[in-house]
Amino acid sequence: VAPGSSVTLYVSTGKAAVSVPNMVGKDGSAAATELTSLGFVVTVNEQAVPAGDANNGLVLAQSIASGTTVQPGSSIIITVGRAESTTP
Repeated sequence: VAPGSSVTLYVSTGKAAVSVPNMVGKDGSAAATELTSLGFVVTVNEQAVPAGDANNGLVLAQSIASGTTVQPGSSIIITVGRAESTTP
């Protein structure tokens, strides 16, 4: 670059932040897939629910409240209901 010439400098602020969607009540595997596609690192925990419970396979809770803005790559935990075994 020649002395005295102008230079344009671009500064990145990093990846754009993402808003956490509400996953409660959604199918657990679909929620995990959606969160992963948004750039989250997803951990799925299971919580026992009674056999026949309507929450079997659904997200019961998430570790980051919906609407919270976070950086891509953030970790989130979803808790999914799993029916207890009905083995006698």
